[in-house]
Amino acid sequence: MDMLARIAGAAAEAGDFERAEQITHTITDDPISSANALMWIAEAAAKAGDFERAEHIAHAMTDGYRQAKALARVAGVVAEAGESGRATRLLDEAEHIARTSTERFESNRVNMLVWVAEAGAKAGESGRAARILDDAERLAHTIDHTYSRADALARVAETVAKSGDFDRAERIAHTVTLDRSHRAKALVALAQNSSSPRRKHVVADVLRLENWQPSVDVLTELAPATPEVILTELTAVGLA
Repeated sequence: MDMLARIAGAAAEAGDFERAEQITHTITDDPISSANALMWIAEAAAKAGDFERAEHIAHAMTDGYRQAKALARVAGVVAEAGESGRATRLLDEAEHIARTSTERFESNRVNMLVWVAEAGAKAGESGRAARILDDAERLAHTIDHTYSRADALARVAETVAKSGDFDRAERIAHTVTLDRSHRAKALVALAQNSSSPRRKHVVADVLRLENWQPSVDVLTELAPATPEVILTELTAVGLA
């Protein structure tokens, strides 16, 4: 049924919202795929300027986790279109859902807060975004499962980096101590959003980790000398 959800999303991207909704209504035995489809349709409708449809779809969703994401994404699009009042109202709704969520996994609740913070930043509500990211970081640190905690902290660090608070983003990234692939992910996001002097420093930090390989394309784009540095190191240890 995930394929049907993707087809519905593609139809929405093409502007055929009625067809997209019809397809979604045929997904009766997979609530997650159905919710994903509705989320994609709502965002596509907002991007097309059909804010009423986007809101109606988001409000009709019963999956709180994905409803928060839909409302946040629609709010971000609406804000960029200059509809500040509507964006604030949607942000209020998304934040309420995120803060009152009974989601079983704390990592999902962190994601919900991050989505709202991202939309808040787009809406120019930097104070709200910063406050929500504070709460998201605190919640992330309470997660017991190592991988889930690392993933949540990396998500927070990425969003903080995009907001321009590079010192804080780097500090959060370095709190990911046991899962270095997620630390690398957070540091790469920091490098992508920072200026040249810090970027070089952060790229060097990533290359010191064991799990930089998945990021090599991005690292090369950020620092063109990266392949030569890697080759030199590999040659020194007899691997090239």
